[in-house]
Amino acid sequence: MGVPIGDLNNTKSITVTHKKSHMKLQFIDAENLFGPMTLKACVKDYGDKTVHKDVFPYEIINSKNWNEVLMKTEPFEYENFKSSLKEGYSITKDEQDQYLIDFKRFANRLEYHKYYNINDTEIMVKPLMNLIDTFEQFNIDVLHYISIASCAYATKHYSTYFASKFNLQSDKQTYYSDFDINADYSNPNPNAKPFILTAGYWKNKCYHYKQQDYKAGRETGKNVTADDYDYYKRLFETSVCSICSAKFTYDNPPSLDRQDNELPHTKDNCLPACVSYNIAHANRDPKIASLHIKMRQYAIKHNLPMTLSDERIYNYFENVLQEDLQRMYMAGRSRFYSEKPYVIKNCTDQRKDIFVAKVKGYFPKSEYNNLLPLLPIFRNIQIENKEEVIGEYMYSQAQKHSLPMTKKDRKLTTLVDTNGQYTVFNNYYLWLLIDLGFVITDYKSVAVFEKNTAYETFVRTMMNLRIQAILAGSSKEKFYKLIINASYGYDTLNTV
Repeated sequence: MGVPIGDLNNTKSITVTHKKSHMKLQFIDAENLFGPMTLKACVKDYGDKTVHKDVFPYEIINSKNWNEVLMKTEPFEYENFKSSLKEGYSITKDEQDQYLIDFKRFANRLEYHKYYNINDTEIMVKPLMNLIDTFEQFNIDVLHYISIASCAYATKHYSTYFASKFNLQSDKQTYYSDFDINADYSNPNPNAKPFILTAGYWKNKCYHYKQQDYKAGRETGKNVTADDYDYYKRLFETSVCSICSAKFTYDNPPSLDRQDNELPHTKDNCLPACVSYNIAHANRDPKIASLHIKMRQYAIKHNLPMTLSDERIYNYFENVLQEDLQRMYMAGRSRFYSEKPYVIKNCTDQRKDIFVAKVKGYFPKSEYNNLLPLLPIFRNIQIENKEEVIGEYMYSQAQKHSLPMTKKDRKLTTLVDTNGQYTVFNNYYLWLLIDLGFVITDYKSVAVFEKNTAYETFVRTMMNLRIQAILAGSSKEKFYKLIINASYGYDTLNTV
């Protein structure tokens, strides 16, 4: 489809604004909606199966010979489609036969070339219309979003909160239909442990408060510091949230809410507040803040998905995404985080909770033969280019071709141990490894989550629609697969 605008991780678009009418026209890379693929593949997979992408031998034309070449009345020969870029022919024999049939409608090559250019644009219309129609049935307007991932994300959450509208066969309630801003949705966990401020946690908070004030251009000389630890430890233990009057627990950790948003985080300017409610409060109008707080309480009461509020778990997941191959899709709200080995061991042994755990371990040599078809531990690690590491053959080949051997290379590889490093596994994969003979040698930490089936309607509906499309021979089958896959990447880190 040409050179992408940005990439799939950093989606970009170009907006053109008319000077007089101020009408805006936005150009979005088609790859953001269909994924990385050629135009030919896109038309085949998502368009009308009766339509095909035409062919043209670009490389035989230049600025000097174009008139002579294009004014000829005979079609291009198969040899004209030889491509130096592809080191072969750019079309197949079948495509050549189709080209010869299509060419009969035109007086010369120039007329065919005009048709080719127009058709190269028009054939994208059908895939786009199919995409729009696919999402329209879920009340999602594709043109309001910039990528297939954001469309899938919206569909997933629409199906979660408005299940009965999303799927007419669903007997689930429509969440928020009974929402009342004046109602009390507070539902404190009676088993939640009181929050106890640690020196490390407080030092980290002070650092971020100072960074926040510095970036905002506020004076930081009188900011709270790590030396105020004892004062705030007692304050958090004896006070309640200044916004919602809730007690501070590990489910509901504290933060500092600035009373005057023009001033920095000082003792005189801050009151204790729940992290989640402080975020909702921010610089917003009090009524808007109240709405956000009530909606969060409602979501907690009905066990709906929401963003992470525990900074430790957020950082935990952030490191996983940066260092490890795995991606964690936890559907429920976080229950607790622990670094106590016996707690982690209980989670892995009892097999009741949904969690992610950071552990070290290995497979005994007695299991090697059983694991040979596929070593089960995937790691993206740095490897030294030494003979004893990469093997005699690879080492000799690298030397033969004068490849640099001094630097380390990051390689995706499969192992029979965690390479002496702590590795994060979700509960299901860790249980599988244990069943295969994996021995845990050390426990680092665990984050445990509530069980949640909020996305069940979304997944079941998409799978059923995909099956129906496959049976009907419809190209929409590809869309439903794309929607399911895309929905698991858009909000992996923030929403659990």
